[in-house]
Amino acid sequence: MLVSEIIGFTSTPADDNRGKTDWLAPPTAWRAVRPEDVSSGRVTGPVYWSLFVRLPTSYDAAEARMPRNGRDRAVVLEVAGERFPARLAEQPRPLPTGRIKPLEASAQRWREFGELLSAEAEDPARRWRASLLSDRFGSGRLFGTGSFDDYLTQDDPVLAGLGQTIEAEVRAAVSELSADDPQLAAELLARLTAVTRDLDGRLLPAWPTDGEAETILMPALLSRSLTAEERASRVRQYLDSRPASRCLVIDDAGQSLALRNNERFRDSGEQSEQVLVVQGATALATDVSGTARTLTYGPPGEFDAELLQLPAYGSSTFRFQPSVVRSMDRSSSPSTAPVTAGAIELRDGDRVRRLEARVLPLDVSRPGLQIGPALRPWTLASWNADAVVPVSLDEQTSVLIYRDDRAGRWRIMVEARTKTDQPAAHSVDLYFGPYEGSSQVITISSDSAGVAVSEDRWSTIIDLPEQAARRAESIGFIEFGFVRRRGVGRDAAVHSSWPRPWFPGQDEPGRFRIDLSSWNAR
Repeated sequence: MLVSEIIGFTSTPADDNRGKTDWLAPPTAWRAVRPEDVSSGRVTGPVYWSLFVRLPTSYDAAEARMPRNGRDRAVVLEVAGERFPARLAEQPRPLPTGRIKPLEASAQRWREFGELLSAEAEDPARRWRASLLSDRFGSGRLFGTGSFDDYLTQDDPVLAGLGQTIEAEVRAAVSELSADDPQLAAELLARLTAVTRDLDGRLLPAWPTDGEAETILMPALLSRSLTAEERASRVRQYLDSRPASRCLVIDDAGQSLALRNNERFRDSGEQSEQVLVVQGATALATDVSGTARTLTYGPPGEFDAELLQLPAYGSSTFRFQPSVVRSMDRSSSPSTAPVTAGAIELRDGDRVRRLEARVLPLDVSRPGLQIGPALRPWTLASWNADAVVPVSLDEQTSVLIYRDDRAGRWRIMVEARTKTDQPAAHSVDLYFGPYEGSSQVITISSDSAGVAVSEDRWSTIIDLPEQAARRAESIGFIEFGFVRRRGVGRDAAVHSSWPRPWFPGQDEPGRFRIDLSSWNAR
């Protein structure tokens, strides 16, 4: 006799202050509920209902008809007068991990990666991926002594059952594909458990986060209506739709520039054009396919291109010179002026990605230049979606650069909004000078001298460093960026940065150029 039960699942949004697990989303707080919990009002909000059926352990294969592929069995469940076919898959074959290019790393890196996987292992809806990674790289290598099941367990048996059911479906789907095409199954497994390295050499998850694999692809692979050729076609379409490498700009200011027109914009307000050539804006390319790749980059639409050798499971930075410069009307306000950018195209096989870097400085006009908004660090989800995410207003960092004409000095005002329960937890590092150059760094926190602290923010005003002021007098601009940390010191976790999001392993934020000579332009 079959035993069944209607069970609902609710979820609670996770806290955003995630520390070391920033790259991966924190585990969702799931809760199993019964219909009476909802009808009594003890549970409110969205509930996702499921039918849990416990099959007898002594199920006789002779009681089930054999489907046409001979690799599974089927039963029909009758619920409230309706009949639902259900498959009983045979024990999945071992994953084709031996067909995936090996990944070498130190024992410390493997253990760090295992700790990072805790966010996946604790969430029953995502646990399947950590289990597959345990098979691929070895449970002991990632989690030490014992097995993956011993590393993290789910106290609620229903939630544990949910995680085991999802994992079983994924394993059965990969096994089904492997029976027909083991190499294609290995390619799918490699993409579902993709790993790369960050700029500091740490192992970094690089798998898709759109949910298509578990919600669309896996059920399709288990469908009895598809032939082996159709299953393979679905998998190839899925793999082809995912890029084998990813790229982003991490610094716009570069190290030098050339003025094609040395005349400044005139006080008359007439339109004028100033063209800057950036030498060495910096971008980052990352392999997510597990194979070494040769990329090319150059002016948009042109065949003349530079080569970039991207190692398997690796990330590489490269400098580029944006080839397109658009003029900016000086009579428009800073808030309405168009962002003036230069672009290149990066090619990886048939896939083309356009990268843009800002090439004209930001103007400092009266009453001052408001810097921001601060941006959240890249996460796996935002990186996959290429989506820059600003920090919420209650944790925003504001920087204002202005000229104190009475004192004859340039000033910088910094205001860090904070949550009321942690007003002193964060610090701000201000960077002056070119990226990866001779920069000057000033660190400010609520404990710094001259800082005013209130319930939900702290703020201060400092002078522009003398080194930056001399550079501005010499070439007319400064390079500037900042990073805010959860604590003080270079080891403290990054909370936000400007002008670009922070990528794991970065040592410093990118820069924008800021034109101080524009203060008296109008």
